[in-house]
Amino acid sequence: MSNKKGLLDNLLHTRGYNRYRFSKDSGISESVLQNINNKTLSKWTFANVELIATKLGLRTRDLISELMELGYQERA
Repeated sequence: MSNKKGLLDNLLHTRGYNRYRFSKDSGISESVLQNINNKTLSKWTFANVELIATKLGLRTRDLISELMELGYQERA
């Protein structure tokens, strides 16, 4: 198993969360968050992006921009 963090973990970290705490605060199960975390952004469903944005108090387009920036930084 790799120790590399996924995109969701990196996003949550920038906002002061870990996956467990976000799960408890948002009501999204840890297994759903793990599943999302293991995917590249292009494989996330819009429903999941929208749900995470809502739970973080963001507009969907702002979350997508932030995720794209994080994804770009991961590749650099």
